[in-house]
Amino acid sequence: MHGAQEFHDTVFAGSLVTDFHREYDGDACASVGPWVDDARVVAFTVQLKLPAFIRKAIGAAGGPGAALCGRTG
Repeated sequence: MHGAQEFHDTVFAGSLVTDFHREYDGDACASVGPWVDDARVVAFTVQLKLPAFIRKAIGAAGGPGAALCGRTG
């Protein structure tokens, strides 16, 4: 295990990352992948408060948990 892995595993022990994003951001699909070649994939959504004119321009809709659980990587 390398420094980045040790840091991540210590600071974000257990399900802390996924629990946070599930509870705070309403992301039921938050996930942390396994370590592969000194890297790992952490997938989550974050709610952004955008001005109305930007939401209208990009067609943003929804609220907590509005994002689908499909991910590509």
